[in-house]
Amino acid sequence: QPQTGVVIYDLSADEANEFVSFIHSSWDGLNAPALDYSIRRFSQAVTRLEAEDQIIDLMIASESLLLPDRAGELGYRMALRFAFSADRGGTRRRELFDEMMAAYEIRSWIVHGKTGRAPKLPNGQKVDLGGLIMFARSLAELVRMMLRDAVITAQNGNWPPDWDSMIMSPRSA
Repeated sequence: QPQTGVVIYDLSADEANEFVSFIHSSWDGLNAPALDYSIRRFSQAVTRLEAEDQIIDLMIASESLLLPDRAGELGYRMALRFAFSADRGGTRRRELFDEMMAAYEIRSWIVHGKTGRAPKLPNGQKVDLGGLIMFARSLAELVRMMLRDAVITAQNGNWPPDWDSMIMSPRSA
């Protein structure tokens, strides 16, 4: 892949079949406006040439998907919901939480004109062009997986989930 530009995905045969099925079943929308908007912003993100623009669109897609109620401390709630949604088994939740918190801090830094001290990337390194490009690619993959799960859930009529119950309920054995 080039250093900047369009993100290219290689889909397995199963993923390609799921995607075609999704397109056919939801051509007129999923009756879930936040999910429709999230998918649109994700689609825009992967066609952006600049890593900064990709990160902003990916974070808008994530916010739309994970924060439909918009109340409370957004970055923390989004990271918490993402960690629980993306890792139902609980083995990588902290890592995913930290990655989404870093993404939110980077997003805030970018949209506020890159003023103040630059946040660090999830690996602890300073933000630079190369780091932003790699981070945008990593974030795109995480958001793609989250959107895939949300679409499957929405097709079953269960979107959005009851985030508080999902997070606060005891883990099943």
